Amino acid sequence: MELFNQHAFKKEVPDERFKNFSLEVVNHAKGLPLALKVWGSLLHKKSLTQWRSTVDQIKKNSSSEIVKKLKISYDGLEPEEQKIFLDMACFFRGDEKKVVIEILESCDFGAEYGLDVLIDKSLVNISKNDRVEMHDLIQDMGRYVVKMQKDSGKQSRLWDAEDFEEVMVNNTVSRLQFLVFKSNYLFLLLHILASAPF
Repeated sequence: MELFNQHAFKKEVPDERFKNFSLEVVNHAKGLPLALKVWGSLLHKKSLTQWRSTVDQIKKNSSSEIVKKLKISYDGLEPEEQKIFLDMACFFRGDEKKVVIEILESCDFGAEYGLDVLIDKSLVNISKNDRVEMHDLIQDMGRYVVKMQKDSGKQSRLWDAEDFEEVMVNNTVSRLQFLVFKSNYLFLLLHILASAPF
């Protein structure tokens, strides 16, 4: 809360009129410092009415500005680490670490090392019950990267039924690297190399 207040009010204690809105924003950020800084700065010097509408927008949009700023952490990864990160963001969040490593290693990724790098860079973490987890906004950033690939005709991963249908209808499967169908812990993994002929 203090970090948010420093950016929104330039002091640690918020104006009482804004307290409830401040709590909503802080809860939505789920502890991500970058989100607190960006949203606090966005709300600085705004009226109560402007706060109301801006907080509504923040809750609806998960703020593309923050997602874009988070992308710098993705850009700093090595190519194989980037691939592993995108797989985590698109498919494997909440899944058992052991299962995820087995799947990625079956695709010739150095999964154990790559996962350690992502943990060191705070892009993913392993929960107490040994599952792969990440912050909502970090996942949004990973999926944003893949959506940008889609806009340039190079989408590498599909996790959404509508996108899958679009790729099949438009016959743009040649760029697809991963397609994962999940049912409980049963995985059907289709790994298609981007260079494979179709």
